[in-house]
Amino acid sequence: MGGKVLDPFMESGTTGLAARQLGRTFAGIELNAAYCDLARTRLTDSGGQGV
Repeated sequence: MGGKVLDPFMESGTTGLAARQLGRTFAGIELNAAYCDLARTRLTDSGGQGV
C-alpha cells in the first residue's frame, strides 16, 4: 500500500483514522482549537502515536 493523505479541514479526524486503517501517511490541518483537540484525542486513543 502506501501513499499520503492531506486533509486541509481536519475537524474530528475521521479522514486520519481512515488513512491509518488503509496504511497511509496522514497530515491534517485544523484552525479550530476544539476540533484539533478532538482529532488529537481520537487519533491517539485509536492506537496511534498522536498528532
